[in-house]
Formats: sequence, structure tokens, C-alpha cells
Amino acid sequence: MDVVTKQTKEDLKGFVDRLEFLEKEKAKVIEDMKHVFQSAKNTGFDIKILRKILRARKEDLNKMAEEQSLFDIYAEALGMEIKLDDRQILMEGI
Repeated sequence: MDVVTKQTKEDLKGFVDRLEFLEKEKAKVIEDMKHVFQSAKNTGFDIKILRKILRARKEDLNKMAEEQSLFDIYAEALGMEIKLDDRQILMEGI
């Protein structure tokens, strides 16, 4: 960007203004999420498990199955008796 035109300055200012606005909105959302997690905790829910549920709902089911399969293989190789595949995870209706 050798030549900074008036339009270039306006574009840059517009991007910076929008990003600053979004940063403020992001901070508000993060604060709101903290309150929701605290409310869930106060109700008796385990926050660690709640976060895992949120991650699971975002992930592709095939990817989850593949990761679980690898987990089971690694655990078995180490002589661990951890098998979660006896329980089926149904994502429908969640």
C-alpha cells in the first residue's frame, strides 16, 4: 500500500471500527456465558461435563466415533478398561 488514498483511509477506519464493535460484543457474550455457567453450577450441574456436551454438539458424529475408536485402541494398548462404546450417543433431538 504505497499510496494511501482517502478511500483507503475510510476503508481501514471502517474495518477497525467494526472490529472494535465486535470485540465489545464478544466481551458481552463471554460475560453472559459466565453467568449461565454459574447458574447451571448453582443448580447442581457439572460445568466440565456441560462444556463437553457443548463441544460434542458442535462436532461431526463421524469424527466423534473415529476419536472414540482411537481412544479405545490407545486405552486397550495401555491395559486400561475404559470402554464408552457400550453406551450409544444419540444426537437427535438434543
